[in-house]
Amino acid sequence: MLSTPWLAAIAEACRNTERLPIQVSFKGVIQLFNSFVSLLSFSADCNKAHAILLHAIIKNKVGNRPGRIEPRAVKKRPKAFRRLNKSRELEKAEITKRMKKNSNKKCSSAP
Repeated sequence: MLSTPWLAAIAEACRNTERLPIQVSFKGVIQLFNSFVSLLSFSADCNKAHAILLHAIIKNKVGNRPGRIEPRAVKKRPKAFRRLNKSRELEKAEITKRMKKNSNKKCSSAP
């Protein structure tokens, strides 16, 4: 069973025609569904409104975007700093401790 009503509507509309679900605009279907909610809930003939919605879904094609392929990966750009793996408070305390330690070394070695 499909978890959302618009996915079920896409599946039903594609089942009645020769169009594949990947050829239907998902964002367009959501917008259609939102605009048809009032029509479906207050219409005297729900079957006719439902048929109109399914027909509109099939008309809502994905645009032709040749060469458009989105990778399924997260891009982590290399940064000049290491990743923060501890809490910020602990890191601040360690930095402060190191700074005090280093400042004591400089002061004690001065003539």
